[in-house]
Amino acid sequence: MSTAQTRLKRERKRSREIFERAEKVLVGGVNSPVRAFKSVGGEPLIIERGSGQYLYDADGNELLDYVCSWGAIILGHANPAIGEALAEQARRGTSFGVTTELELELASLITRAIPFIEKIRFVSSGTEATMRRSGTSSLNSRAATTDTPTVFSRRRDPASPRSGLPSARECLPRWPH
Repeated sequence: MSTAQTRLKRERKRSREIFERAEKVLVGGVNSPVRAFKSVGGEPLIIERGSGQYLYDADGNELLDYVCSWGAIILGHANPAIGEALAEQARRGTSFGVTTELELELASLITRAIPFIEKIRFVSSGTEATMRRSGTSSLNSRAATTDTPTVFSRRRDPASPRSGLPSARECLPRWPH
């Protein structure tokens, strides 16, 4: 057996034990269908930590990270400068649910770097971005075909009618006619 093949046969005992526990409480033993391995064979990775360009599984095996959290970790795992900035901000607070000057600074950096972006809406997930984009598209098409300046309804979110929270459409800007 070659050295490369030997490296592929790493010990994974602790990872297997963790995965067996995960199968009891997570669908397919993973938190995302992308990480499920049944259709392709093999076992999901159980990662304990990352450093720079490497991941370390629950058994201590070092793995070169080609995925980089699907693009979000372009500066590597556990980057010291990012860790310091996160720790400083955590001491000041992490989520306020209202506008902050830091949001404005980030939006300004992005719009300067990519001039065709006129305005930005920050969202928490791809689902929310898709939902908002779909809503914006339908508003644009309705704005082009109606004489009504307000092109969305003032209905509340049907999933939580007593919440008093605005529906997604109420959070979108009003488009001029």
